[in-house]
Amino acid sequence: MPHVMPMIKVVPSEATVSGTDPVTPPSQSSSDLAGTAEQFWLFFERSMLCYQSLDAEGRLLVVNQAWLDLLGYTREAVLGKPFADFLTPESRSRLAEQLPQSEQPGEVRGVQFDVLRGDGEVITVGFFGRSAHDAHGRFLCTHCILHDVTERKRAEQRAAHIKRVLLAIRNVNQLIVHETDRQRLIDRACANLTETLGYASAWIALLSDQGEATMTAASGFGDEFETLRRQIERGELPPCTGAAIQDPRMVTVKLPDQECRDCPLSAKLSGHAGLSRALAFGGKVYGVLTVKVPSAFVDDDEAQGLFAELVGDLAFALRKIADAEALEETQRRFRSLFEGALDGIALHEVVLDDHGQPVDYVFLETNPAFETQTGLRSADVLGRRVTEAIPGIERTPLISIYGQVALTGEPARLSLFVEPLGRHYAISAFPAGPRRFGVAFEDVTARVQAEELLRESEARFRLLLENANDAIFVREVSPEGLGRLVEVNARACEMLGYTRDELLGMAADQIVPPEHSGRLPAILQSLYENGAALFETELLSKDGRQVPAEVSARLFCFRDQALILSVTRDISQRQAAERRLAELEWELAHASRLAALGESTAGFAHEVNQPLVSIMNFARACVNLASQESADLVQIRRWAEAIGAAASQAGDIIRRLLDFARRDPPERQTVPLARLADDAMLLVGHEARANRVTLRCDRVDPALLVHVQTVAIQQVLVNLLRNGIEALANSPRKDRRVVIRAVPRGQWVEVSVADNGPGPDPSLRDRLFDPFVTTKPRGVGLGLSITKTIVEDHGGTIWTATGEEGGLAIHFTLPVGKE
Repeated sequence: MPHVMPMIKVVPSEATVSGTDPVTPPSQSSSDLAGTAEQFWLFFERSMLCYQSLDAEGRLLVVNQAWLDLLGYTREAVLGKPFADFLTPESRSRLAEQLPQSEQPGEVRGVQFDVLRGDGEVITVGFFGRSAHDAHGRFLCTHCILHDVTERKRAEQRAAHIKRVLLAIRNVNQLIVHETDRQRLIDRACANLTETLGYASAWIALLSDQGEATMTAASGFGDEFETLRRQIERGELPPCTGAAIQDPRMVTVKLPDQECRDCPLSAKLSGHAGLSRALAFGGKVYGVLTVKVPSAFVDDDEAQGLFAELVGDLAFALRKIADAEALEETQRRFRSLFEGALDGIALHEVVLDDHGQPVDYVFLETNPAFETQTGLRSADVLGRRVTEAIPGIERTPLISIYGQVALTGEPARLSLFVEPLGRHYAISAFPAGPRRFGVAFEDVTARVQAEELLRESEARFRLLLENANDAIFVREVSPEGLGRLVEVNARACEMLGYTRDELLGMAADQIVPPEHSGRLPAILQSLYENGAALFETELLSKDGRQVPAEVSARLFCFRDQALILSVTRDISQRQAAERRLAELEWELAHASRLAALGESTAGFAHEVNQPLVSIMNFARACVNLASQESADLVQIRRWAEAIGAAASQAGDIIRRLLDFARRDPPERQTVPLARLADDAMLLVGHEARANRVTLRCDRVDPALLVHVQTVAIQQVLVNLLRNGIEALANSPRKDRRVVIRAVPRGQWVEVSVADNGPGPDPSLRDRLFDPFVTTKPRGVGLGLSITKTIVEDHGGTIWTATGEEGGLAIHFTLPVGKE
């Protein structure tokens, strides 16, 4: 052997090895000594105790097989090397202080060192050492016994960790009991988790229902968490947080340097592991808690279980805060509703007699609307019995009804006139706890009175409806158009010959002839645009008669239903009267024409006399010439032709007079307006010449056609020309003129007859077309009235204006004629 064989010495409570110089006992032979050494060496080499000896510099002199097996080295690789080379840096610094190496005897016990095994694993060993000296006190070596205490140390560390975690949980649980603010809860929770050293660091992110971070808290970090906080506020959650939200189980990060490279906290987690878990309760995720733990305990079931318990407690606290906030919000909303309700609300407690029957109730609480709905002050009724606050209330059934609500728990609804308050109320009573009830009520006095007035109004309306002289129809309006009849009166039934039941439900096309039903969509559109329409139509009676009717229709809405109210008047008699009136107007117009002819008899005689004189003169000349022997036949032929022309002229004058005096109104014809103007000027020509008035047709295109009753329009022009002539009769002007002009205006021709006289009295200008209004001393005032009737019968309009040369201009329109 290269080294001296050591001696073994056992001391109480521990085994130590001490070495001395080998001494052979006097009674022991060399062979015996060699055998003993052999046995000792086998015992040493095979011992379960890990042995090493160190020289004065701390180098390894001797190690046994148990030492080599524990540390995983070969004997050749370790002998002669400092023992400190096999220790961690922290243990190496303690070795020189605790290992006995001086010349003075000494020993060290219970010291632990972290040793590096050959495979790189770090184990913890218990170290017992004693220095050995020879008989002269010279230092020989240090004998050391090592034993593996790694598991025990880990168990101790685990126990300490669990103890610190439990302490943290206790502190957090105490915090949970009293804390009602989320931010303070998570701030103090993180602080407690690190203050007890249960965890090296901790951070929490609370999330909204949409998964967005709303609050954060942290402990055990520096500026790195501020970087992470800003990242979370941007919506960028770390991978561990996202995984914890998705997975309800524990999320572990065992190698932060590799798994969390992009996380600002990765440097803080170096040498440790991370645990993350969702703060979830009742299926709702409130946030995520992440802590830093020693890597040795990241997979420890008990450590994970305690962390899960901690997470559950915090989640429960968050749920409790949420519930408290929800309750507070509900109470706030209830109070807001209670205080802001338009209905009066009151809470009461029922008063029972000895037999358990309700005899009174007490006011416990009222809202502001209670005062406006009852006229009572809350301060005057709270705490008092209702019979004291409202004398006479016992005569109403309220005490009995409310008592049953409080005792049975069955709500009640009622409408009641409360005589002591003089008001009608709509009341809802509901149970509100043992012997308590609440009431919500509305003062409906105005509504009840309005309903009574409405009923009276409906009765009056029904009376008016049934006794109206006009037929009244009420019809629905549907998206497809006119709907069924929903109401008719007696006059409607009488007009059409149906009973009320027969009319109700009828469609529009059942009482409107086919030739008129095509107008219904346009009438309905007018109702939509204007809300009302006035039109004439015909209705179909039960016996097939067509009844002419004037309809005033109005669109209205009743109970979300669009309806049309039609007031319909039978205009059969009116139309007959209008026809008779039209006949009378024609008779009047005819009489007016005859009067005009009578007034112009002398003029007409003169007009006719001229061609008659010519006929007579030419006839005498022809006779005289024919009596001569050599008659000039050519001249006689010329005079004969002149006689024919004069006769034609006289006949034309007489024809125009006869046409103008015709009784029956002719059919409308398309004629040149210029011809009508010429005829009119011919008829009043003598009167114009007698008053030195020039008649002229100016700017009237000979090709301009109008579609009119020729005689009627001739009368219009004659009336207007005569008015102009009469206006100029006493005028001092020498250039007296009445001018006819015409201008096309689309489908109409605008005609004007203007004089250059003094014009009418301004006070009469707007009344010139009224019957019996005249400026003539002997006039009856019907000429312009008849003129207006004729123009309007043609669909045109007539009005007055100042002429281009002063005087009066009367304009009117006529329909354009087509060839």
